[in-house]
Amino acid sequence: MDSKPDPCLDAFFRRYYKSLSHKRKASMVNEKTYEVEPTECNAASADVRVTLEGKIFYYWDLHASVVTKYSNYFRFALGGDFETASGAIQLDNMDFDILSFIIEWMYQGWGVAAQQAVNLRAKHTKLDLDLVNVARILLAADYFDMPLLCFEARYQIIYGLALLVVSVPSLQSGHLLCVKEKPFMRAAEVLRARGAALGMELARSIKEFLRRLRVAGYDRTEAIKAFQQVFPDDCPVLELELSW
Repeated sequence: MDSKPDPCLDAFFRRYYKSLSHKRKASMVNEKTYEVEPTECNAASADVRVTLEGKIFYYWDLHASVVTKYSNYFRFALGGDFETASGAIQLDNMDFDILSFIIEWMYQGWGVAAQQAVNLRAKHTKLDLDLVNVARILLAADYFDMPLLCFEARYQIIYGLALLVVSVPSLQSGHLLCVKEKPFMRAAEVLRARGAALGMELARSIKEFLRRLRVAGYDRTEAIKAFQQVFPDDCPVLELELSW
């Protein structure tokens, strides 16, 4: 279902699609899909098989109506533009846990997918939904051309930075600020290393914001100004946290 428009999401979609022609954009994922519509993953009615080959062979039986709603990669693959039009898609060099999260997200949204990640973590799998893995999810979503998931993963990072601004007055030493910023720096390195434009842009913004935050010291007004200058389209995120 479509929910109330989100100004941050609208701004993100405008940037995401800014270089596309109107004709190309018309054939892509609907930019007015503001949230995932929960859908049961019933294998009996599945019409797409996605396989992941590596040391272990994995497969998922999915639904074209779901995967093509959120991913331009799957939309064009199943439409015959590349890969296959047979209903079978083979993937390589993709992390199982990240792909599992993405598939769960397409059917149930971020909240359920995140909870599933926690449950999987308890069963000794690798995925821990920290900022580094959120960055990895963003990069995988970018690879699969999933603008809504790109936005949601990016939002998790921006939200964390907004919380950092809110906490500035309580950070009474440079050591504490350094500890708080380390996870963001690690996430920025992951985003930069892949070389994808979306990831590199966010990595640069994270590093620039943290640089300005250090200059701001423990002054919340200056920290707010730094956030507004580096992330002008995401100011509603910070404003919401400051209102609590």
